[in-house]
Amino acid sequence: MLSLIWRTIKDRKISLIAYSLGSAVFLWMYVAMFPMFAEKQAEFDKLFKAYPKEVFQAIGMDPAQFTLSRFESFVAVEHFSLVWPILVIILVIAFGGAMIAGEIEKGTIETILAQPISRLKIYFSKYLAGIVNIIVFTIVSVFAVVPLAEIHDVKYDLKNFAIMAILGFLFALAIFSLSMLATSIFSEKGKANFSVGGLILLMYVVNVISGFKESLKDLRYVSFFYYYDFTKAMLDAKIDNLSIWVFLGVSVIATILGAIWFMRRDIAV
Repeated sequence: MLSLIWRTIKDRKISLIAYSLGSAVFLWMYVAMFPMFAEKQAEFDKLFKAYPKEVFQAIGMDPAQFTLSRFESFVAVEHFSLVWPILVIILVIAFGGAMIAGEIEKGTIETILAQPISRLKIYFSKYLAGIVNIIVFTIVSVFAVVPLAEIHDVKYDLKNFAIMAILGFLFALAIFSLSMLATSIFSEKGKANFSVGGLILLMYVVNVISGFKESLKDLRYVSFFYYYDFTKAMLDAKIDNLSIWVFLGVSVIATILGAIWFMRRDIAV
């Protein structure tokens, strides 16, 4: 089982390194830019106050909380509102799709199934390999702020970034678990990726729409992006209990369903 976990991690190491470093580079850009923005705080605060409040609601942020005098506020909007989620979503969906559907496409699933371990162990070996990748990506992409902030003499609160890392991990875990369910159902990686990617895109659109229209605000409860409250994590160092339960609940349910489906399905190679 350990050898399969390690082999799965090695197979995806290039994409993991690329996405982790890519996210760290984006973060570096924002760290380097922050002193310049902070110097012109008054001008930018005026500009942001002129924006309709719905714009901030659409990205899940209270305009009253946004200020360029605080690094956590700046990086929350610039990095963790959209850039970081996009990177982690693409990473985990691609990784999940390759787990089983990808092995079927390559014709390597027969070799894996021929190993003297049960399908359940195969499934959870793949799943645990994915969790390891999510942890590595989260640590590199979030805690890269420590050396970068020191280089550019930017003050930061490590606790806020630690809470952000936990929230980001839970967000990624829920999406990865759905991707593992999809890869257990489909025999083509493209179909598995498209199904989960389409669902996440729909969730994002629903979350945006619910922020613009008061009558549709209850729709936000079906979107992961509502529970991915990066502002509370970055500014208050808190995660709502509901967010934790939703992400963990989806992860557990999707994982169980994916494991059952994989154990019972016929796989034509």
